[in-house]
Amino acid sequence: MALSNLGQALASTGKSEDAILVYRKALAIRHELPMVHCNLGNALTQIGDYENGILAFNEALSIQPNYPDASYNLGVALKDLGELDAAMENLNRAIEQDSGHVEARYCRCLIMLLQQNFSEAWEHFEYRWKSETVKQSPPPSPSWHPRDKEKRVIVIAELGVGDQINFGTMIPDLKRVHEDIIVLVDPRLLPLMQRSLPQVKFQHSISVPTSTKNDAFIAMGSLGRHFRQSLSEFPASPAGYLVADQALKMQVSKKIRNGEPKLVCGISWRSTHPMLGASKSMSLMGLAGALARSNVKLISLQYGETQSEISQLQQQTGIEVKCLNEIDNFKNLDDLAALIDACDIVISVSNTTVHLACGLGKPTWVLLQHVPLPRWGIKGSQSPWYPSARLFRQPERGNWQSVLDQVSDALDSLISGLAISDAAKSF
Repeated sequence: MALSNLGQALASTGKSEDAILVYRKALAIRHELPMVHCNLGNALTQIGDYENGILAFNEALSIQPNYPDASYNLGVALKDLGELDAAMENLNRAIEQDSGHVEARYCRCLIMLLQQNFSEAWEHFEYRWKSETVKQSPPPSPSWHPRDKEKRVIVIAELGVGDQINFGTMIPDLKRVHEDIIVLVDPRLLPLMQRSLPQVKFQHSISVPTSTKNDAFIAMGSLGRHFRQSLSEFPASPAGYLVADQALKMQVSKKIRNGEPKLVCGISWRSTHPMLGASKSMSLMGLAGALARSNVKLISLQYGETQSEISQLQQQTGIEVKCLNEIDNFKNLDDLAALIDACDIVISVSNTTVHLACGLGKPTWVLLQHVPLPRWGIKGSQSPWYPSARLFRQPERGNWQSVLDQVSDALDSLISGLAISDAAKSF
């Protein structure tokens, strides 16, 4: 009906609240419309009203029990709330009703990764190429397999820079079993990757090398099928695989430390992820307020426009966050890596900065939303991907204050421990 179509048009342009009003008008005219209930549920969850969104999905299923899209959307909503078993139950129902439901299969894979069920998850991870949520084409054929000893392997970059750094932890594993490889990465990562893994040939991901009959292809994330089947296959050493420009690191270190005996803490508070950025981000005011100490120097590692936030923070609170304007934290990731490496510790929400810090092996405190991206798992304070990371999790959706309280206490403990260590050295 016309109202339903209007609601869908509004929702597709981000006008979820307007769409909700239209869907409710449509249901007031004719209640027995399962698709409209389902669309209403989607619009409600988009504005964070999960309680009523779930009611709408259940209403759709009460009208039409064999409705795979409603089961799928209910599963997604439950996943977002951290109710993973219930989410999996609904996703399985969607797949039982429609074995070709790609989105349900891919979402099920994400839950498996959250639960660190790696051996099963990687098989389903290939559904990402068919998912509308992944805006990337699959690698060319043929696909690489470890038995292809004579072929040249071309490793295709994943879409995000953070993904490339994260999955790049498996490149050394690939190199150990296969000599002839080319790895495609974001051009901003080229200098850093080439320095870090000089035995590997890196090229920018803008153009795929001219292929031959002797080539095989694999996406970077798909390496998990071969090298990360269980927790025992993850690196145990906190030392990262990335190597910053040491000369630049020394220059930057002198500039930011300025001879002051303070703990240098690099911070980042925002993610620009197109779908999850808002839920992954917090205010600079909140983060800096939790970390401000007379013996701590705060350094901005945040990419994007930050000057107005930093100025406002200092004007309103007196807290200073030093920003090195000569380093473009978005465009020049090699310089950002040197800046990160010059810090003593990094404290940040989950974003590219965190991946760089963890890839460098820098002690990194990662501040996570209630249900984070799958790489961080659903529980625990450690990450199998990054042994140098310490994870701080929201106890419920949107509760950053609890995270900041935990981080503030942890920072006090760290500083106290450093003071005791320094005192011991003086004897």
